[in-house]
Amino acid sequence: MIQDSAAVDRAAVDLYHFTRQLNQVLDDESRRRTVQMMWEIVYADGRVNEFEHNIIWRAADLLGVSTRQRVELRQRIAAGRAALAVSFDDRQFHHSVPAFIDD
Repeated sequence: MIQDSAAVDRAAVDLYHFTRQLNQVLDDESRRRTVQMMWEIVYADGRVNEFEHNIIWRAADLLGVSTRQRVELRQRIAAGRAALAVSFDDRQFHHSVPAFIDD
């Protein structure tokens, strides 16, 4: 069991190490853009699970992106995805409606 625990520990994602390196090379805007891209990836399937939300929350905190900024980015991406879905559904509807021709 100890060996299994050690293997899990070695395979674990080290957010601190990863974000520390990003903090060294990215400015504030680039760190916000990184969090935005994370939200875009998470919303790709149209929903966010608890694990995804937690990872972004932790990474954003370590990147120095404020809670307010993180929430605004999430809301912006969610709204964009919702608008895209409505637009797509609207186009699908129009393409599926048969055209009637008057004789």
